[in-house]
Amino acid sequence: MLGTLVLLDSYLGSQSGAMTDVIYISDLIQQGDLRGYDFTDYARGKTLQQCRENLGHDLDPVLHHREAFKTTRIHLVPIGLDAILRGSGKKTGPAVRNSDEIKAFWQREVFGGFFQIPAEQVQVFQGDIEGALKASGL
Repeated sequence: MLGTLVLLDSYLGSQSGAMTDVIYISDLIQQGDLRGYDFTDYARGKTLQQCRENLGHDLDPVLHHREAFKTTRIHLVPIGLDAILRGSGKKTGPAVRNSDEIKAFWQREVFGGFFQIPAEQVQVFQGDIEGALKASGL
């Protein structure tokens, strides 16, 4: 998800300040390598606490239009990592125990805190993707 924030930053910088809706359909876990925001112990990336501590350090150098994020409505549609792993035939090991904390990290700390997007503009939807899209009015 961090990479999409850089793309979104570029896009928002080219807009005239009109409200933009952004839908994230994601497991909300940044992986890829050991520097990733893993949160789950599956990939042994940074812990949730390390991510909290390093968020500004990781993002500030690559964002140029941070103020423009206040003109977005963020719709987070979490998909379950355990279900994804089961669907691929992989053994899942322990369930993701801190999924609520992971959702809160993106909703409150990243979008609400770091980007200062008003709370009413950042929503987390439960259930399936179709239901989330209907509920968001998009």
